[in-house]
Amino acid sequence: AASSTAAFGTLGLDTSVVSVATALSISTGTAASASITSLTALLTTVSTGQSNLNAYSVSLAADQSAVTSLGTNLQSTINSLQAVDQTALQAQLQQLNNQQSVDYYLVSQMNTAAQAVLSIFR
Repeated sequence: AASSTAAFGTLGLDTSVVSVATALSISTGTAASASITSLTALLTTVSTGQSNLNAYSVSLAADQSAVTSLGTNLQSTINSLQAVDQTALQAQLQQLNNQQSVDYYLVSQMNTAAQAVLSIFR
């Protein structure tokens, strides 16, 4: 059974963008520097979220491929069970039956030979 879990945490990008956008100020050099720091932190958060989503996407694609392969193999097995070649199975059964008859004959011949050898020692 294939299973995969992905924990999609809340990134909070909507509130982060709004809070950073409303707090941006470039009226002074210090405020502009603080705004750049805030934007850099927001870009890092967005980049991390994007990386996580990409990793989840790759994982889900691999799981999909595995499940598709499993489904194909199971369908192939079902098809081979349903499409039995009765003529080939009958021929194989006849061959095995013939081999069993030959083996039985050989064992009975060996038993006869063994009985003859035992009668010499009696």
